[in-house]
Amino acid sequence: MEGIGIKDFLNYNFLSSVQYAPDGKRAAFVVSNCNEEENCYESRLWLYEDAFRQLTDLGKEARFLWESDDTILFPAVRSAAEKKRAEAKEQFTSYYRLDLRGGEALPAFTLPFAAERIRTLPCGAYAVLGSIDANVPDYYAMSREEREKVQKQYADDADRSSTSCRTG
Repeated sequence: MEGIGIKDFLNYNFLSSVQYAPDGKRAAFVVSNCNEEENCYESRLWLYEDAFRQLTDLGKEARFLWESDDTILFPAVRSAAEKKRAEAKEQFTSYYRLDLRGGEALPAFTLPFAAERIRTLPCGAYAVLGSIDANVPDYYAMSREEREKVQKQYADDADRSSTSCRTG
């Protein structure tokens, strides 16, 4: 019998965040696995309802919540505009709504900060735990020019940080 090798771990799927729908008839969960080529983990949403069904495939969907018996909300960066904002290190979280009866995930709402956790309150509102940069707490209200200055500062800081890591 052979021992467990590194390839065994690379081929392993990790299951997490199992949550039942409000009516208890189905469950959604996250399946994560290693991407050896990109040196990262990928995560996708799955559903169990009499059979297993993969719901997402970008590889970056690691969080979700049930909005109703038939819909799931999850944070993602999907559109070209969102990708540009993320590349500029802008702090925001876009949520998408996925109807489990069919169709694509559609934009639901965007928060002007990095959301970590979200919960539905009994009144239908959401409670969100997140973070903002204390140096620019009103980033979302800034003009395009002001945001560009902040983004340039983030880029400069990142360059200085990566240079000091390489030489230090």
